[in-house]
Amino acid sequence: MKSPEMFYLPQRYGAAGDGVRSDTKAVQAAVDAAAAGGGGTVHFGPGCYLIGSVMLRSNVGLHLDNGATILGSQDKADYARLPESNPELSSKDTHGWRSLHEYAYYGLFLAQDASNITIAGEGTIDGNGKAFVAKYDPVYPANKGALHNRFRPVVFQFAGCRNVRISGITLTNSAGWMQCHLQGNGLQIQGVRIENLSAWNNDGIDIVDSRDVIIRGCRINCADDGVCLKSTGRIVENVVVSDCIIRCSASAFKCGTGSGQGFHNIAVRNLVIYDTARSGVALEVVDGGTMELISISNITMWNTGNAIFIRLGDRARLHRNHENIGTIRDITISNVVAEITGFDSDAGYPFRAPRPAPLPNPLPSSIVGLPDARVRNISLSDLHFIYAGSVLDRSRLIPPKDCFRVPENASGYPEYDQFGELPSWGLYVRHAEGLRLRNIVMQLRGEDERPGVLCDDVVDLGCDGISAAPDIVLHNVRNVGGSEPGAAAAGIRVLRN
Repeated sequence: MKSPEMFYLPQRYGAAGDGVRSDTKAVQAAVDAAAAGGGGTVHFGPGCYLIGSVMLRSNVGLHLDNGATILGSQDKADYARLPESNPELSSKDTHGWRSLHEYAYYGLFLAQDASNITIAGEGTIDGNGKAFVAKYDPVYPANKGALHNRFRPVVFQFAGCRNVRISGITLTNSAGWMQCHLQGNGLQIQGVRIENLSAWNNDGIDIVDSRDVIIRGCRINCADDGVCLKSTGRIVENVVVSDCIIRCSASAFKCGTGSGQGFHNIAVRNLVIYDTARSGVALEVVDGGTMELISISNITMWNTGNAIFIRLGDRARLHRNHENIGTIRDITISNVVAEITGFDSDAGYPFRAPRPAPLPNPLPSSIVGLPDARVRNISLSDLHFIYAGSVLDRSRLIPPKDCFRVPENASGYPEYDQFGELPSWGLYVRHAEGLRLRNIVMQLRGEDERPGVLCDDVVDLGCDGISAAPDIVLHNVRNVGGSEPGAAAAGIRVLRN
């Protein structure tokens, strides 16, 4: 029996490696040969390999030497996408076809139902996205939509794959998301540098309907969400995101917006976040799923539009799988230091986040459920938030006694500015049960007449060691307590209807 070769060189299959002639067929031939030989590594030495879509196989790895660049084609005709309908998957999982349909992007590297794929080394995969977008949508981003997201190729589009390892390499310049890992099991992304600023909606890492995921030690700079978990047909569970540096023009770590099934057992720790237009941490269920057992700890943020956004909403979507509103419960956020500068925190990006007009006054972090579906068992501890903003227009301020004027906006797209004006500058909580606030400092460098913290329709509130000058306002709050003598009443103003 022939033993498998360890390395397969694209040059043996006709690759030029000059960045001019197409090497797609040669690279695909090397991948296929490695798979046919029982597995192996396609080894890219120094050079520039111009390719369109390549389908990866089980037990095949890619290794890029220092000085090796894989460059995406500028021609749409060179790209393929995974089939939207997978009969085998659909027969076992009624949600499988739907989520693959939604996320069936064209891709530079594709893989489906494959296992034991490794992509490693010190080289670069360049999606050539800036040139691609300029060629096919010359007025982008003014129209933001003529070139649909689905037709902007991602660098990695993997579906139903197991035991995927990506490490060491640099990923840059995708035409859309950098990577979409759909319905995977056992994914590790470690020590990867991601630069993705070529167009709007250019996320860094997107994990969809997957489980057993580790993202560690990555540096991400992108023009939309940094690390984004989405659940449409399956629960996303057992995910660890740690020791990453994230600069992005939307939200740095986000669960949502897609949340049809939910998120379970997610740990996020040791992140540095900066230049983030939206939220440093955004946790969202708006499509009927359940979010539970989420731990966020040891986060440093600066120059961010918002620190924390937790939202349970109820929007109608074509792919909604069930009719219940959904659940958010058992969330712990601790040891977070944040400097919040507001709406211009993405001023250095080529593609800036959409912003409401007119701009509302500075917005607080917020935890918001619905009148008939409260968020439950949320614990915030050891937070130090510094707000640099001042009131923009006093005539539009909502006084605490008029907090009922804040719209529910149950079906709106979840974003920290979706409610417009809010009646506090540091933290706003509405429709919650079992809220614990401990050792929290809300510091304001500007001027603002609003209270630092406002809680509206909260049941079972525990307060300990909170500094949010001038005060904390409670409206329609029942069962207030604190572990220290007098903690429940110190600095708290209660409004009566």
